[in-house]
Amino acid sequence: AKAGARSISLRLAAPVMAVAAALTLFLGVALGRHDDGLGRVGRITEAIQKAGVNNAAYAALNDPQAEQVKLASADGKATAQVVRLPDGTGYLVPNSLAPLSAGRVYQLWAVRSDAKISLGVLGSTPAVSSFRMSGPVLAYAVTEEAAGGVAASQNQPVMVGYLQKA
Repeated sequence: AKAGARSISLRLAAPVMAVAAALTLFLGVALGRHDDGLGRVGRITEAIQKAGVNNAAYAALNDPQAEQVKLASADGKATAQVVRLPDGTGYLVPNSLAPLSAGRVYQLWAVRSDAKISLGVLGSTPAVSSFRMSGPVLAYAVTEEAAGGVAASQNQPVMVGYLQKA
């Protein structure tokens, strides 16, 4: 019964992702008509890469083998989801994360028993992002940092999500 529910959502997600990728590519081409050729090519390449990351993330969300963690701020206003496949490929899918002011960025962290490991600087307006992480993780957290990110955060998390113990 559970497999049926997953295959239905995957059947719905695949065409939606294909349409989103096509629309992203179309908008990239349409918006690039007023720029030089190199700017247009860069935007098209970026749009294709973004669509690829989005598609991979949503496929991972439907993988029964994937580790999934919901992140939330203390007040519940900022939310995201982390999904990590058994090979260590992971994705952050932000749902409601307010844009930051200039000079500020979000940064994603894996919290282990022995360390906090940066998984990447997400920018001031995060989109779906990919990362790689092997080994056990207790939690994932997102912090607000100065542009460029930090090696070790001194800030409280904007949002955090803990793995469920089996």
